[in-house]
Amino acid sequence: MEEPKSHDPNSLSSAPSDHFPYQPLSETASTIRVLWLHPKDEAQKHDDLHIDLEEIPLQEPPEFYAISYTWDGQKPTVPIRCGDREMLVTANCFQILCQLRAETAFRIWIDAICIDQSSIFERNSQVAMMADIYQKAAGVWIWLGELEQDCHDFLLKLTEPTWEQDVDRNPEEGRHPAQIIRSLAGRPWFSRVWTLQEYILPPSDNSICILLGSSKFLFNPLLIRVFDVLGPIKYHPFVQPLLSIFALRTQFVQRRAGNNDMEEEMLVDEVFSAASRRACFNPKDRIFGMHGLLSMLDPAFPTPDYSKNVVDIYADAVKWMLVRSGDNLDLLYSAFSVDLLRNKSELGSDADNLPSWVPDFTIDPVVDPSWGTRNHLTPPLSPPEAVSKFEVLPRRRLRVSGRFVTTISSYHKPHVPQGDEQYVSKSTDLLLAMIDWFAAFQKVRQPEMIQTFLEECISQWSAYDDASAAWFEHVMELARDKPDPSVRVARPLDELQIRSWLIRVADLSNRLLGGASEQESLPDSVLSAWKDIIMQDLFRHWGGCITSSGQIGFGQGDIQSGDAVFVVAGLMYPLVLRRARATVTEDEWTRGSEDWKLIGRALVENISEGWGPSNPYRHEAVLC
Repeated sequence: MEEPKSHDPNSLSSAPSDHFPYQPLSETASTIRVLWLHPKDEAQKHDDLHIDLEEIPLQEPPEFYAISYTWDGQKPTVPIRCGDREMLVTANCFQILCQLRAETAFRIWIDAICIDQSSIFERNSQVAMMADIYQKAAGVWIWLGELEQDCHDFLLKLTEPTWEQDVDRNPEEGRHPAQIIRSLAGRPWFSRVWTLQEYILPPSDNSICILLGSSKFLFNPLLIRVFDVLGPIKYHPFVQPLLSIFALRTQFVQRRAGNNDMEEEMLVDEVFSAASRRACFNPKDRIFGMHGLLSMLDPAFPTPDYSKNVVDIYADAVKWMLVRSGDNLDLLYSAFSVDLLRNKSELGSDADNLPSWVPDFTIDPVVDPSWGTRNHLTPPLSPPEAVSKFEVLPRRRLRVSGRFVTTISSYHKPHVPQGDEQYVSKSTDLLLAMIDWFAAFQKVRQPEMIQTFLEECISQWSAYDDASAAWFEHVMELARDKPDPSVRVARPLDELQIRSWLIRVADLSNRLLGGASEQESLPDSVLSAWKDIIMQDLFRHWGGCITSSGQIGFGQGDIQSGDAVFVVAGLMYPLVLRRARATVTEDEWTRGSEDWKLIGRALVENISEGWGPSNPYRHEAVLC
């Protein structure tokens, strides 16, 4: 296709500042808009950026390059020439175009310019084409923004054949490579929803480049060298933004080549998990920003529609996940994070309208549905062949089958340090929580029975096995004589009393981690990260609970006395439900046909493994 003719800059006319007059795209074919980036016009006494827009077919497109970058909340304020009109673009787009301008014109696709952002219809159709755009582009160029000079120089060194000799791993001056990489991993590009699929969709690693100044370098080889420089530190949490996208792209590349053994359901979970930890300015993009990837796995993934309410968008995505999974309701374990972290929600008042069984995708989920195995609690309530049975109902409701088994008598929330305890470490936090639980448990159970239950709950972590007897004994002792929380709030305790007690807790912390700390072959940074992950995931969000039938257990969620424990068909752990209405009839309770709010989940002794098809005590609960 011939390059569009240049226009006389003297004939430049202004478009309204808030909207450029785009020519509508064809509605009968899959087409996109690309821009021609013209070189600097040496014949004219000006240095204006000059582009032209062109509509091209996506089925067999001419050569074009797609840009992956972040908007960073910018508004279009910088003027450029588009044909014979003025167009306002964001500062980021302006910098990218200036950086890319070459001696000859070429085609670029950059979303902020090539999509009419004022047209919901066009945004819907173009977002639905994202997978094709990034797969059919001749190349994808990543722009990380303006980098610090030492970061820019460091990356340039990694592109050289002699990089291993050039990179100083222990510099006497300036920042250590790990500090530079930490700064790099903190760039917005590594934490945005949209860039996830923009990096994963291109079919070939050789088509993905990073822009450094006016030069382009292959991105994946650069990442691999970054990991090599870090060595064992690459498993530290600050590297996860880099490591996670690299690993997820590897899974998709292997899948396209037919060499990936990962089940499709696990890959869907990985995409949702990765996206939930990334940011976007429009909460709807939490779902739409994954469309390119998930539509590759299943064309039935809901089509983007920006005219829909965000609550309906989230509910439709969850319905898609539940229906396609067939017998997997694990997603329900993520839904109650709304109540745990409601203050972190980006939905505003819409969060109150979200059904209790639909996760708030703007919140990083607290719950890991994969935690544990079917042998946590014995004996099981139902046979291993238990299968789920559910039905999506009108008005955003979900009917599940199972069995009501008991109610919550008391719940002891995880310990949150305050006042004099603010200097207590995270590892001590969990011990304080355990002490609170055990103090309550001893009212209904003998110590040896509590120990048996706890050992079953944490048996999957062998690092705790050797130390279990020692730390259990110490926790029970501390639970018997711990400072009274009411006194702690009312007035400060004697400093010596506090310090004496906390020293004992710190000693217990070492005993608890005894099995893990003996792994001297692991670097301290890796061991520290491992401890934090285990502690936070296992204990920091769990509270101790006692049921009306005298059973002990752990609960997670905004649990209150009187909540019902419901064993769900096909789910490993019971759900904690609360009536949506204050009063119900005896018949509604017996049949379980009333509306319920999903509050959390519980690990309760002698209750496990869901409801089986042969179980005569079938109930139904409608989650709303």
